[in-house]
Amino acid sequence: QRSGSTWVCDLLHQQDGISCGGRPEKGVGMLVGVPVSELLISYSFKTDQEIMDVSWLDYEKSLDNAFAEACEHHPTSSIGFKLMYDQVPPQFLEDGHLEAYLKKNRVSILHLVREAVVLKIASEYNNVMQRKNLKSMHTQNATMVEQFRDAPKIPWGNELIDRM
Repeated sequence: QRSGSTWVCDLLHQQDGISCGGRPEKGVGMLVGVPVSELLISYSFKTDQEIMDVSWLDYEKSLDNAFAEACEHHPTSSIGFKLMYDQVPPQFLEDGHLEAYLKKNRVSILHLVREAVVLKIASEYNNVMQRKNLKSMHTQNATMVEQFRDAPKIPWGNELIDRM
Protein backbone atom coordinates (compact mmCIF):
# COMPACT_ATOMS: atom_id res chain seq x y z
CA GLN A 1 0.00 0.00 0.00
CA ARG A 2 2.95 2.32 -0.33
CA SER A 3 1.97 5.12 -2.66
CA GLY A 4 3.85 8.22 -1.52
CA SER A 5 0.88 9.31 0.56
CA THR A 6 2.92 10.62 3.49
CA TRP A 7 4.86 12.85 1.11
CA VAL A 8 1.63 14.07 -0.55
CA CYS A 9 0.03 14.81 2.84
CA ASP A 10 3.11 16.75 3.87
CA LEU A 11 2.98 18.80 0.65
CA LEU A 12 -0.75 19.45 1.05
CA HIS A 13 -0.33 20.50 4.67
CA GLN A 14 2.26 23.10 3.63
CA GLN A 15 -0.28 24.85 1.37
CA ASP A 16 -2.36 27.79 2.60
CA GLY A 17 -5.93 26.78 3.41
CA ILE A 18 -5.23 23.02 3.42
CA SER A 19 -4.67 20.66 6.32
CA CYS A 20 -3.83 16.98 6.00
CA GLY A 21 -3.84 15.27 9.35
CA GLY A 22 -4.67 15.76 12.98
CA ARG A 23 -2.69 16.15 16.17
CA PRO A 24 1.05 16.87 15.87
CA GLU A 25 3.33 13.82 15.96
CA LYS A 26 4.97 13.21 19.34
CA GLY A 27 8.22 11.42 19.95
CA VAL A 28 11.67 11.82 18.49
CA GLY A 29 13.15 12.31 15.07
CA MET A 30 12.13 14.17 11.97
CA LEU A 31 8.39 13.43 12.36
CA VAL A 32 7.94 15.44 15.57
CA GLY A 33 5.40 18.22 15.10
CA VAL A 34 4.21 16.89 11.73
CA PRO A 35 0.46 16.19 11.78
CA VAL A 36 -0.45 12.53 12.17
CA SER A 37 -2.03 11.87 8.79
CA GLU A 38 -3.40 8.33 9.25
CA LEU A 39 -6.19 8.97 11.70
CA LEU A 40 -7.89 5.59 11.19
CA ILE A 41 -4.71 3.56 11.50
CA SER A 42 -6.27 1.34 14.18
CA TYR A 43 -8.22 -0.41 11.42
CA SER A 44 -4.91 -1.54 9.85
CA PHE A 45 -4.26 -3.69 12.91
CA LYS A 46 -7.61 -5.49 12.91
CA THR A 47 -7.95 -9.08 11.73
CA ASP A 48 -10.15 -9.83 8.73
CA GLN A 49 -12.89 -11.05 11.08
CA GLU A 50 -12.65 -7.93 13.26
CA ILE A 51 -12.97 -5.76 10.13
CA MET A 52 -16.06 -7.71 9.03
CA ASP A 53 -17.59 -7.28 12.50
CA VAL A 54 -17.34 -3.46 12.42
CA SER A 55 -20.80 -1.89 12.28
CA TRP A 56 -21.51 1.02 9.98
CA LEU A 57 -22.44 3.21 12.99
CA ASP A 58 -19.04 2.55 14.60
CA TYR A 59 -17.16 3.19 11.38
CA GLU A 60 -19.14 6.35 10.65
CA LYS A 61 -18.28 7.57 14.15
CA SER A 62 -14.58 6.86 13.42
CA LEU A 63 -14.80 8.90 10.20
CA ASP A 64 -16.57 11.76 11.97
CA ASN A 65 -13.96 11.72 14.75
CA ALA A 66 -11.10 11.77 12.22
CA PHE A 67 -12.54 14.81 10.44
CA ALA A 68 -13.20 16.49 13.80
CA GLU A 69 -9.58 15.87 14.90
CA ALA A 70 -8.19 17.27 11.65
CA CYS A 71 -10.39 20.35 12.02
CA GLU A 72 -9.62 20.82 15.71
CA HIS A 73 -5.85 20.80 15.31
CA HIS A 74 -5.64 22.69 12.02
CA PRO A 75 -8.87 24.61 11.34
CA THR A 76 -8.85 25.74 7.72
CA SER A 77 -11.10 25.69 4.68
CA SER A 78 -9.95 22.26 3.42
CA ILE A 79 -9.15 19.43 5.81
CA GLY A 80 -8.38 15.78 5.29
CA PHE A 81 -6.36 12.75 6.26
CA LYS A 82 -4.95 9.55 4.78
CA LEU A 83 -7.23 6.58 4.45
CA MET A 84 -5.57 3.39 3.25
CA TYR A 85 -7.43 0.47 1.66
CA ASP A 86 -6.98 -1.74 4.72
CA GLN A 87 -8.62 0.95 6.86
CA VAL A 88 -11.96 0.69 5.03
CA PRO A 89 -14.10 -2.34 5.88
CA PRO A 90 -14.93 -3.85 2.47
CA GLN A 91 -18.60 -4.31 3.35
CA PHE A 92 -19.03 -0.51 3.35
CA LEU A 93 -17.64 -0.26 -0.17
CA GLU A 94 -19.95 -3.03 -1.34
CA ASP A 95 -23.13 -1.82 0.36
CA GLY A 96 -22.65 1.83 -0.60
CA HIS A 97 -22.43 3.21 2.94
CA LEU A 98 -19.02 4.81 2.41
CA GLU A 99 -20.00 6.33 -0.92
CA ALA A 100 -23.18 7.80 0.60
CA TYR A 101 -21.18 9.21 3.54
CA LEU A 102 -18.66 10.86 1.22
CA LYS A 103 -21.39 12.40 -0.93
CA LYS A 104 -23.46 13.56 2.05
CA ASN A 105 -20.44 15.27 3.60
CA ARG A 106 -19.12 16.61 0.28
CA VAL A 107 -15.79 14.82 0.69
CA SER A 108 -13.36 14.87 -2.22
CA ILE A 109 -10.80 12.12 -2.69
CA LEU A 110 -7.21 12.19 -3.89
CA HIS A 111 -6.62 8.60 -4.95
CA LEU A 112 -2.94 7.72 -5.18
CA VAL A 113 -1.93 4.77 -7.31
CA ARG A 114 1.58 3.41 -7.63
CA GLU A 115 2.11 2.77 -11.32
CA ALA A 116 5.79 1.83 -11.59
CA VAL A 117 5.92 -1.97 -11.78
CA VAL A 118 9.23 -2.24 -9.95
CA LEU A 119 7.88 -0.13 -7.08
CA LYS A 120 4.73 -2.26 -6.89
CA ILE A 121 6.82 -5.42 -6.70
CA ALA A 122 9.10 -3.89 -4.07
CA SER A 123 6.15 -2.73 -2.00
CA GLU A 124 4.36 -6.09 -2.19
CA TYR A 125 7.53 -7.97 -1.29
CA ASN A 126 8.22 -5.58 1.59
CA ASN A 127 4.67 -6.01 2.92
CA VAL A 128 4.91 -9.82 2.77
CA MET A 129 8.27 -9.84 4.55
CA GLN A 130 7.10 -7.45 7.24
CA ARG A 131 3.94 -9.47 7.89
CA LYS A 132 6.09 -12.59 8.04
CA ASN A 133 8.32 -10.89 10.62
CA LEU A 134 5.27 -9.49 12.47
CA LYS A 135 6.18 -5.91 11.62
CA SER A 136 3.69 -3.43 10.25
CA MET A 137 4.22 -0.73 7.65
CA HIS A 138 1.78 1.39 9.62
CA THR A 139 3.15 3.00 12.72
CA GLN A 140 2.60 6.10 14.75
CA ASN A 141 5.81 5.52 16.67
CA ALA A 142 8.61 7.60 15.15
CA THR A 143 11.25 5.41 16.84
CA MET A 144 10.09 2.45 14.72
CA VAL A 145 10.88 4.23 11.45
CA GLU A 146 14.46 2.93 11.52
CA GLN A 147 13.16 -0.67 11.58
CA PHE A 148 11.34 -0.11 8.30
CA ARG A 149 14.43 1.34 6.65
CA ASP A 150 16.21 -1.92 7.50
CA ALA A 151 13.50 -4.08 5.90
CA PRO A 152 14.68 -7.06 3.86
CA LYS A 153 15.66 -6.11 0.32
CA ILE A 154 14.22 -7.67 -2.82
CA PRO A 155 16.31 -10.63 -3.97
CA TRP A 156 17.05 -9.33 -7.46
CA GLY A 157 17.72 -12.01 -10.02
CA ASN A 158 17.18 -12.75 -13.70
CA GLU A 159 13.78 -14.37 -13.06
CA LEU A 160 12.45 -11.29 -11.25
CA ILE A 161 13.90 -8.91 -13.81
CA ASP A 162 12.42 -10.96 -16.68
CA ARG A 163 8.96 -10.83 -15.03
CA MET A 164 9.11 -7.05 -15.03
